[in-house]
Amino acid sequence: MLTRHRAKDEGAVLPSTFQESQQSRVVSKRTSARIAALPTQRPLVRTEVQSARQVMERRSVTSASRAAASAQLASKRRAAASQRASKSRTAASAQRASKSRTAASAQRASKSRTAASAQRASKSRTAASAQRASKSRTAASAQLASKSRTAASAQRASKSRTSASARRASKSRAAASTQQALKDSAAASAQRSSKRRAAASAQRASKSRAAASAQRAPKSRTAASAQRALKGRAVRAAKFSTTIAALSDQTLVDIFSYVDTDTLLEISKVCRRWAELSVSRSLWGSVLIPAATDEDFIKMLRLLRRSRAIPPYTDLIIKTAVSPSLGGAAFTEKGSRLEVSPPTPLMLAMCLRELVKPTVSRLVLTDYGRLLMTQLEAFHIWDAIASKVSTLSSLELNVHRSTRLLSTTYQWLERQRGLRLSALSVSVWGAGALSTPSLPLQSLLRVFGPQLSTLYLRPEDHQSALRWCSSFVTHFGAVLLPTLPNVLERMYRLKHLFLYASDSGGQELELLRQVVDLRNMQYSLLQLEVYAKFKEAESAGTIAGSAETLAAVSQCQCLRWLHLSGFGSLMADPRRGQPALAGLLSGLGSLKWISLNLPPCIVLLGNPDSGRGSSLLGSVADLLPESLYLLMLDGNDHACERQGCVSAVFNPASLRRLQGRATPLHIQVTHRCPSMHQLPKQFIILPHAKDAYCQDCRICSRLVYSLKSFNTYSFEDLLSI
Repeated sequence: MLTRHRAKDEGAVLPSTFQESQQSRVVSKRTSARIAALPTQRPLVRTEVQSARQVMERRSVTSASRAAASAQLASKRRAAASQRASKSRTAASAQRASKSRTAASAQRASKSRTAASAQRASKSRTAASAQRASKSRTAASAQLASKSRTAASAQRASKSRTSASARRASKSRAAASTQQALKDSAAASAQRSSKRRAAASAQRASKSRAAASAQRAPKSRTAASAQRALKGRAVRAAKFSTTIAALSDQTLVDIFSYVDTDTLLEISKVCRRWAELSVSRSLWGSVLIPAATDEDFIKMLRLLRRSRAIPPYTDLIIKTAVSPSLGGAAFTEKGSRLEVSPPTPLMLAMCLRELVKPTVSRLVLTDYGRLLMTQLEAFHIWDAIASKVSTLSSLELNVHRSTRLLSTTYQWLERQRGLRLSALSVSVWGAGALSTPSLPLQSLLRVFGPQLSTLYLRPEDHQSALRWCSSFVTHFGAVLLPTLPNVLERMYRLKHLFLYASDSGGQELELLRQVVDLRNMQYSLLQLEVYAKFKEAESAGTIAGSAETLAAVSQCQCLRWLHLSGFGSLMADPRRGQPALAGLLSGLGSLKWISLNLPPCIVLLGNPDSGRGSSLLGSVADLLPESLYLLMLDGNDHACERQGCVSAVFNPASLRRLQGRATPLHIQVTHRCPSMHQLPKQFIILPHAKDAYCQDCRICSRLVYSLKSFNTYSFEDLLSI
């Protein structure tokens, strides 16, 4: 097709060239005719005519050559077009031939496939029909066999039923005849006996009718009342009769309290209600599970790791056993606390992995350094703690310096950070110091320090790790060291501060004054507890430094709770003790409770022989803050001997002044003086009756704990002694 179009286009040029040659010929003929028509003109004109003829002749020759060239070009183009047309016809014929051959081969292949599929289908149909025929023959034979067997069994059953019914009928007829004969004889004997009884009763009635007429009425009334009582008891028994499922929950819990631990575990398998009641905290308040051997301890672990029949405890206290035979576990605090004593390091690691459940929020680990522990076992113990730290909110570590837990090479990683952990307490005791800081403790503080809000760090050789603690800490405890004021200065949210001091004396007092003078301490600190071991020598420098420290503490205007130990020398001083205590109490107007390391005899007693007729606190009773409701006194025998309080007696005037305060004052004595031999070593003086509790007794946690174990007295009881 393309060759034909090209041929048509080339052929369209030829007519135009031919027309031009024809037009030039016509023009030359007309010109020659005009020239021939002018024979009579002058020679000049003829000459011009001749030149014109020559020009025209040359033009005619040129046009003829052009026509020949164009005809030659057209012939060449027609030859090329014919060649292309022949080529295209050859290609088209080849394509048609290949298509026809392909179609023929496809037809032959389809025919062969159709024939093969038809053969296979016929074979499969033949096989299927043969199988169906065999199956039908088999089924028919099986049906015939089953029918024959059924018919035979039916015949045998009918024969056996017929014979059995015949035997039963004969037996029933014989029994019926026997029963009828017995009934007839029984009826005859009954008639005879009834006749005899009727005659005898008639005789007895006639004889006793006259004698029993007076007694018949009261006896009948007694019988009727007895019948009515029996009926009432039967009705009440039917009304209040019940099963154990109808008992209340409290009744079932009271019943369960009499069974042991193994029986309680079996009770939890009865039903869902009993399973819920078996984990009641009142049942697990004081449950002890001993484990003297490793097998017993493993059995105990399998028992405690169960999620059913075990109360969901929140505190897990793990203390290494002093000896291998003293291992075991115990539930306290109404089942909310579990205390475990593993005998070996391996059992300790198993406790950490099995007993730290999702309900546990506080973990306390105490190692006394008596377990023979290897470096590998210590590494596994730290790894067990790290695997469970994601569920904890509080972690407490109390270890001895000789334990392997401090010398192992375990390191906490950033990916082990638990988002819930907000409280960390680390306490290390024992003589000596580590050559290098413990790597596990350093890495632990580095990983969790930025997220902690409560931090207690007791070891002095690890205070350098405080640089990782956050400025959002609200509860903080550390040892008084020269670097501590710089650390506390950036804790602008600090509310509760616990400081531990050694017996170095003046340097510790100076550091304590620097800490208290910080701006954030004076305007935001709510609780300050100082546990110091200052020298007891009553030197002028120590007493003066203690007085300056108390004056600095009085500048903390927001203090609610204050505990001071180590200031006994100043408080017992007859010349400086009263002014120092008066200045301290006058500056703390919002104080709620205060704990002083002061002998109780100085506060509560007076010695008439020495001229001290009024006590120290009685003389400053007017300066006590109105918000103060708890005073805690903890003295020692040496201070009492120095003050000479032997044969001292209670001062009635001081006691009455304390009793008449607008805010009731509770006085707790944790170490009585030798002169108070008529009182126990620990006791509490209440501003009310012993059997009554005020609001402060219920709210203050220290009072709630002390009231459980201390003896209680009222002011009236002390005045009567």
